[in-house]
Amino acid sequence: MARGLKVFLCGEPLRGDDGLALRAAALLPEPARRRARLEEVGQLDLLDLTALGPDEPCLIVDAVAGIAPGELYAATLDTLREDVRARSSHRLPVAQTVALAGLLRDAPVRGRFLGLGAERFDLGAELSPPVCRALPALAAAIGEEIDRHAALETDRC
Repeated sequence: MARGLKVFLCGEPLRGDDGLALRAAALLPEPARRRARLEEVGQLDLLDLTALGPDEPCLIVDAVAGIAPGELYAATLDTLREDVRARSSHRLPVAQTVALAGLLRDAPVRGRFLGLGAERFDLGAELSPPVCRALPALAAAIGEEIDRHAALETDRC
């Protein structure tokens, strides 16, 4: 049953770089958009992750603080839990949300995290120049994850 990769797009578009996931998703080619289930979530919530099927992977895309603006950051969700270099601006950091959802599900949340270093989070701020320049690379990385998942689903048939 091919359902497409669930992609959680985190961030607030009115807060400068925080909305970068939504802007990167807008750059995806239409075939990639059709092969994924894109969901704008603002701040990732436990309910988003606990609603996933037991073996259903996901992709979380978000702005990242603590790394250079415009730097691409990629990790498996297991690795994300251990990485202290990058952090989100959420009240409950994404890594903690993922870990807690795994406990509530009695199964780890499978998938990947893609982020981009950000610097502007103020209400009404424009995208920073490094983030603007890096959006095509983030969109390409999202597309690659969607394609990889689609290939895995095809192999299972």
